[in-house]
Amino acid sequence: MARLSVPSEFDVEFEAGRARMLRRRFLWLCAVLAGLAVLSLVGMYVSWLTGRLHPRPATFFQLADTLVDLALYLLAAAYAWRSPPKGQALLRIVFWLVVVSGWWSMTTTRVADWLYEAPATGARDYANSALTIILASHFFASLFIRWSVRESLAPGVALLALNVLFVGADVVTGRAGTAAVVYLLLSPLAIVPGVLICWWRYSHFRETFRLQFESARYRLLQAELAGARRVHESCLPAPTTDGPLRLSYVYEPTRQIGGDLIYLHAPQGTGGAVSSFVILDVTGHGIAAALTVNRLVGELERLFAEDPSASPADIIAALDRYIRLTLSRHGIFATAACLRADCDRGTLDWCSGGHPTALLRRADGRIEHLESTAPLLGIADTSEFHPEQRQVGFAAGDAVLCYTDGAPEAGNDDHEQLGTAGMQRLFARCCAASRDPTQWPAALLRDVLSHHGRAPADDTLIAVLFRPPVAIVDNSAPAAPQESASRPRLSV
Repeated sequence: MARLSVPSEFDVEFEAGRARMLRRRFLWLCAVLAGLAVLSLVGMYVSWLTGRLHPRPATFFQLADTLVDLALYLLAAAYAWRSPPKGQALLRIVFWLVVVSGWWSMTTTRVADWLYEAPATGARDYANSALTIILASHFFASLFIRWSVRESLAPGVALLALNVLFVGADVVTGRAGTAAVVYLLLSPLAIVPGVLICWWRYSHFRETFRLQFESARYRLLQAELAGARRVHESCLPAPTTDGPLRLSYVYEPTRQIGGDLIYLHAPQGTGGAVSSFVILDVTGHGIAAALTVNRLVGELERLFAEDPSASPADIIAALDRYIRLTLSRHGIFATAACLRADCDRGTLDWCSGGHPTALLRRADGRIEHLESTAPLLGIADTSEFHPEQRQVGFAAGDAVLCYTDGAPEAGNDDHEQLGTAGMQRLFARCCAASRDPTQWPAALLRDVLSHHGRAPADDTLIAVLFRPPVAIVDNSAPAAPQESASRPRLSV
């Protein structure tokens, strides 16, 4: 299938920027050349008045050449001023202005030398004058117009072609001597200065424009990412600070947005005593991972809307099926853990698909491991995916720590990762330093970053789901609406 060649956004912007610049420089070119023509006419007039210039046939040809050039420059400037041509159209006008002006100058010089000079002398003088005309016409235009090398060669080749025609006729008729032939052979060098100037200035202009373009696009991308981050963070639940079951977390993506997710669902009519909690980590980073997370949020909302009491195993199985059928063919997989806490029964059911080991801290300080019970989501055939659901007691004062792999895989300068044992050690230290579970996620993230010694290399999400001790539960006070709390993110 044939593919349509579409110019890149940079190429379109570059040509538009060059077109705006070309018009200004074209007007300056016409003004300068017209001014030089006027000065030449004034000089001829003063020389005639002072007697230094005596009228002869060659003088009238020179006068005609100057007047025609002046008329061409003024007409071209008036046209460009009143009806500004676009990009390539303006370049064509410049081409024909240079070519017609140069051709006219070479023609008048050629006719004057042919009529009023000796054959050999006229051929030599014309060849010398033609070299000067080509150099001046092409060089002046190249000073003002930022042609590419290919564009600058076109008028130069047209001028050289007419010169070859005239000198070639002299060679055929025997008028041209050795000097004329030498000038002809040297004539291609007349366009070299202009070509070199065009190459340097065009390259410099393109590189400068690229830097400006990329800077502007970077600022635009940053603004768009800031908006995307707000949308992405709106998918995260607000911390739960009241009620029998509470949630606190911090999230530090490697870029402005990332591929980690927390989802919290509390069925209506349970008073917050029963909640399902999902923590999920998509492979990859940045925008692609964030787009995938947004798709998975929609799938989680659908699953819990259809079955508010869905078990953790049902949720993990459904997520695996969704990822397997829609995302795995793009090389996208995920790890996830789903926990269902029931304060009335004092139980915690969990199912984990390839997710890092969660840590359950008992009220007396003991720490238990909640291991993964299923493989990575989307990696195996759906018919072979059988997630196992397990259950433990979950009493008042208990807390469960969940995190994504950015935390245990943080390595120090010796490439030593924290692992589950390191996370358990840091968790125990945070619990000993503070009795407030809401402070543990932020403290843990600081310890992880301290171990790593640099900005996070992977999206890092740390969450604590806990039951406060019975003594501090105030069921008489109305629960604060979750929407009023801000979604936490530790700035590092």
